[in-house]
Amino acid sequence: MFLKQKFKLLVLFSIIAFSSELHSTEVDYGVSVNQTSFENINRLTESQNPEKEFANSIRGRMRIAENTGKLTAQLDGSIETINYVNNIVDDRNLLNLSAQALMRVQPGQFEWMFSDVFSQIAINVLEADSIPNQQDVNIFTTGPNYLVRLNSKNSLRFELRYLSSRFEVRTTNSDRYISRIIEQHAVNSNFKILFNFNNELVRFKGEQIGVDNSLNTDYLRNDVFLTLEYSKFNSLSSFEIGSTDVFFEGDTVKDQNLVRYAVSSLYNNTRTSSILFRANRSVEDRAINAGNFALNNTLNTNTSAVDLYLIESVRVLYNKIFSLGSISIDPYITRVRYNVQKNLNIHGKGLNLRSEFNLSGRSRFSFDMLFIETDYDNIEPKRIDNDTTYRFLYNYRVRRNVNATIGYTSLQRESTNLNFSYEDARIFVSLEYTSD
Repeated sequence: MFLKQKFKLLVLFSIIAFSSELHSTEVDYGVSVNQTSFENINRLTESQNPEKEFANSIRGRMRIAENTGKLTAQLDGSIETINYVNNIVDDRNLLNLSAQALMRVQPGQFEWMFSDVFSQIAINVLEADSIPNQQDVNIFTTGPNYLVRLNSKNSLRFELRYLSSRFEVRTTNSDRYISRIIEQHAVNSNFKILFNFNNELVRFKGEQIGVDNSLNTDYLRNDVFLTLEYSKFNSLSSFEIGSTDVFFEGDTVKDQNLVRYAVSSLYNNTRTSSILFRANRSVEDRAINAGNFALNNTLNTNTSAVDLYLIESVRVLYNKIFSLGSISIDPYITRVRYNVQKNLNIHGKGLNLRSEFNLSGRSRFSFDMLFIETDYDNIEPKRIDNDTTYRFLYNYRVRRNVNATIGYTSLQRESTNLNFSYEDARIFVSLEYTSD
């Protein structure tokens, strides 16, 4: 059912893009045949006898970008049919989609937005993120924006949103009804003050679950915060301070009143390098996190299906582009505290390193490294996981529209609880026909 819905959406966005001025539409697509070997497909411990697997797949992908006076739209999607040779895991169809569209009904005054994210996340976040422990998730958002200009320096922005979150484990599905009012005052061309008032009503589709039926409890959330923004030609800084109030239905779950804040500073040192600093304290949940991760590749914390959590994090992102490639370095520290499921509380740190090198006009090489240390606060015996991932990828353009790729990925988890330690290595070979 999920795949049918997403295929219809893929067609819809394609029609929207091509129905506008064709010369302004950017389209990129590709079809590939792939083979992957897995040393430990289910990410089992050494004592559980890890099993090797081989997979053959066909993958199609499409990227569409449209930007006109009436419409800004972007779609990035792929669908892959995978056959596992040894039948250790079931064959599957894998779909990923990130699509956004903003329709300017009355430019500068009335707009309507659509956003849809389809991806996969873990079912049980305390277990290894193996294929059997993954579920599809679909986050769909739509609603209008209405802008009222009070004078040359002041404006009001009204937003209404409907957000639908759908998981394969259907007891965690929810509908959200969101309203936002943003009052903006431009002090000058560089400095802005924004007053934000957000209201969110969350209704869960499944019955209440968990200890004392404390999960899947409907709630009303109110956020009030002040934002200060300062920009100049090579930098952008912002400061946010306010509060989040959550009122749960019934008496099972205690209402929450929390301080929220965010500090960020982006500095473009040159045209080819930038550094971003961000510290924040906010209340989130899995539906919001899943959508943000697919859209922005943000921090993918361990998150339960329905529980609210308070996240505090500090991170730095450095990007550098040079003549032969690019590199990015992203260290962070984080702390996550859950409202109900206290056993999921964590604090941790990580480092993302990504690099790409152009070896010639036809070939390029990339290397990624990801290190994450996760310390569970309330699990006994004490559990600390150290996850390390190395990824190497070599791409060679055989002909103008044909690319060959070979890759190697090493995944390792060392845990103080040996039942959660594992190692896996994957070799990936692909031949793709592309539109460019």
